[in-house]
Amino acid sequence: MRVKLNALKQTALELELSDFHIDDIQWGDRTSRARGKLSLNLSEIKDRIKDLARNINVKTELARPGESKRIVHVLDTALIC
Repeated sequence: MRVKLNALKQTALELELSDFHIDDIQWGDRTSRARGKLSLNLSEIKDRIKDLARNINVKTELARPGESKRIVHVLDTALIC
């Protein structure tokens, strides 16, 4: 499924939804996925959303598979492609 969204400055973003089996998620030196482990680079994420998050306080936390965590609204999540 492909979804096109208009963001700030009328910049078009294209999001592609995919399913992957993930056993663990962690902060890392670079964003990558290998052998069921997802590593996310926090500074890379902040750089990618800086224009969208201008003047907004963004708090980033990991929600690990199987962990009891409540995400209040689907817009509280981000998918970095």
